[in-house]
Formats: sequence, structure tokens, C-alpha cells
Amino acid sequence: MKELIKSMKLGALISAIVSIALGIVMIVFPEISGKVICYIFGAILLLIGIVRIVRHVENREAYLLSRSDLITGLIFFGLGLFTLLKVDSVIAFLFYIFGFFIMVTGIISIQNSLDLKRLGHMRWIVLFIMSVLDTALGLVVLLNPFKAAAATMIFVAISLLYYGVVCLWTLFCLIRLPRNAKVTEVEYEMIEDSDNGDDSVNPE
Repeated sequence: MKELIKSMKLGALISAIVSIALGIVMIVFPEISGKVICYIFGAILLLIGIVRIVRHVENREAYLLSRSDLITGLIFFGLGLFTLLKVDSVIAFLFYIFGFFIMVTGIISIQNSLDLKRLGHMRWIVLFIMSVLDTALGLVVLLNPFKAAAATMIFVAISLLYYGVVCLWTLFCLIRLPRNAKVTEVEYEMIEDSDNGDDSVNPE
């Protein structure tokens, strides 16, 4: 449980930094070309992939978490490499990729808020509301109701900034988890179940 929460904290922190940084760049430099955005986005995906793969190598004892890091790391690394090598192909549907990304991450955040509710966190409802709005923003980007590309660019940038705020709030909630008495009980039950499962699979 502790390793899982630690991994979620790191993921939330990286996602917040990346989303806010990219959103600021797109707002400060609205004339930036689609190719430049593709290169930045591809590099970010590569970085996230490398971080997860390295974390897999360093935490092989945490089997399920480590395996998840390896799979997602390889996916991000592959997508980043594809984006960098096939910029001309990706640029045609770049905004749709952003919209899909924002919407899916919003749905994941909704699930995270429900997990926080089960863990007894008092502020889960705030994350839930923020995540619903984040999902709605992603859907708007996917539908792309804007006639001008510049307007779409600014809206995507604002959506990325907002997603970064959602990630920061998620991080705050995760940091407060150890102070919650109910989390300790859940953690103990999960560890106990894990130990019992290990004994049943590998009896000594």
C-alpha cells in the first residue's frame, strides 16, 4: 500500500509539472507551431516512459506495481518515439490527441476520487467535482467547436493548466492520507491479505 501511494504521488507530481509547463508555453507563445508542440509532447512522453521503466528496474520486489510501471513505461516510450519520428502524421490530429488525453485523465481522476472516498478521505468530493469538469473540458476539445486554430490552442492550454491543478490537488490528498486513521486499517488489511496470498502460493 505504501509503495502504491508513493507511486501515485510521483505520478501526480510529474503530471502536474508537465501539464502546467506545457499549458504555460502554449499560452505565452500562442503562435508556436504544431511541429514544436509535437516535439515537446513527444519528449515528455519519452521522459515519462523512461522514468517508469527505471522505476520498474529499481522496484522489482513490488511485483504488481513494478509490472504496471514496465507496461505503461513501454507504452509511453513507444508513443513518444512515434510522435517524434512521425511528426507530420501526428500533427493532423494533435488537438484530438490532447482532447482524448485530457478526457481520459479526467476519468482516471474520477476513479481516484472514489478510491479516496473508500479510504475515508474527507476531501474526495472536491477532487470528484474537479475531475468531472476536467473530463468535460477534454470532451469539448475533442468536439472542437472553435473555428480558429488559435482559439483551440488557447482552450487546450487552459485545459492542460486545469488538469495540472487537479493533479496538484490529488497530490495534496495523497500526502494527507497517512494522517487518516481509516487508511491505516485499510493498509493493514491489504498487507495481511497479500501475506496470506503469498503463503498460499508459496507455502514454506
